[in-house]
Amino acid sequence: MAPRRLARPCRPPGPSCTDQRGNARYVDAHASVIGEALLAWSDPGEVAAPYEGVQLARLTPRTIATREALLDALAAARRRGYTEDDGERAAGVGGVAVPLINLAGEVYLAMWVVFATAERPRDMRRVLARLKAIEREIAQYQPLG
Repeated sequence: MAPRRLARPCRPPGPSCTDQRGNARYVDAHASVIGEALLAWSDPGEVAAPYEGVQLARLTPRTIATREALLDALAAARRRGYTEDDGERAAGVGGVAVPLINLAGEVYLAMWVVFATAERPRDMRRVLARLKAIEREIAQYQPLG
């Protein structure tokens, strides 16, 4: 199987990153909880290469701003089993995400919960347990035929 290719970092405010009103069409993976989940469970060398010498877009003061900080955050996420966001993409918005790993051990999707940081769930362990249970159910799915 050919290696999966990761998208290169976006360089806002270019036209490929925004719509006609200036709203983000997509956000660099380093600046979103779901993007970080996809990166964290990808090959570290494959992740590091596109970010070499790239200035990471800073969407808020909490956005990861350097390649080294990104790689450290991804390693911490792998140890924890999930990624988390506390205002990295937008002030006042947080979230957690888990990777969806197929039967071959490949990450192909991620699933996340987003919330206003002021309304962060009291029992995040319960939220994560539910996300991981759903992830396990999806990972076991085998199409008929």
